[in-house]
Amino acid sequence: MTATTFTLMLMRGCSGSGKSTLVKQIVAEWTASAPIGVFSTDDFWLTPVNHPDGTQTMEYRHDISKLSEAHKWNQQRAQLAMESKSHPLIIIDNTNLQKWEAKPYVECAVRCGYEVVVKEPTTPWWVAKDVDELFKRGTHGVPLEAIARMVERYEPDFTVDSILKSSPPFNRGSGDRGGRRGGPGGLNNRGGISNRGNWNSQGKEKIAINGNASISNGSSFSNAINLSNTHSFIPSRGYSGPT
Repeated sequence: MTATTFTLMLMRGCSGSGKSTLVKQIVAEWTASAPIGVFSTDDFWLTPVNHPDGTQTMEYRHDISKLSEAHKWNQQRAQLAMESKSHPLIIIDNTNLQKWEAKPYVECAVRCGYEVVVKEPTTPWWVAKDVDELFKRGTHGVPLEAIARMVERYEPDFTVDSILKSSPPFNRGSGDRGGRRGGPGGLNNRGGISNRGNWNSQGKEKIAINGNASISNGSSFSNAINLSNTHSFIPSRGYSGPT
């Protein structure tokens, strides 16, 4: 008798790194019967637009003033998915450049019994942190200066323990340089999830929030997909850290 393995995959990489392309590849290669759950804060700004010919497309309309709301929205829907065990694999398609940004997702994963996996693109320009090339390949119009700041903020030590011990820059000592506006918050507020749907930039549904979470072989989700260049961290059953 085998048991289903539940996994939270944290993507890392700034605009233009190839992160979202890698997510699409992972989804395309998925062979298990249960659907993958893909959650990106960017989906918050995808707005349906109706056209005279009766068609509808999704347009990306970023509003920096709602950044904190967008992060909470994404955290809440990811939490509901982990608590319901509706997906054997949940992917957080955010930049996750600093440990504290991923903390709400990891806390929930530990609490819900999900293995935590970290995955980054292996594109030459991301490995080299080539700001100019990242800027050229970006799709959301992120300014060059902003990408340079993202690369500067990148933290290489990205383990479950280090993530759980992290805190936002504005909650650290006075010597810290400060954090970015409207960063991710906690997952303790379960209300107020807006009904925006789960869409990608092509206007197609990205995930389904239903179905039974099961994998045909039942042993590990890595048997259903190739996960080379992946770092995996499995919290111990006796874990007593933050929840």
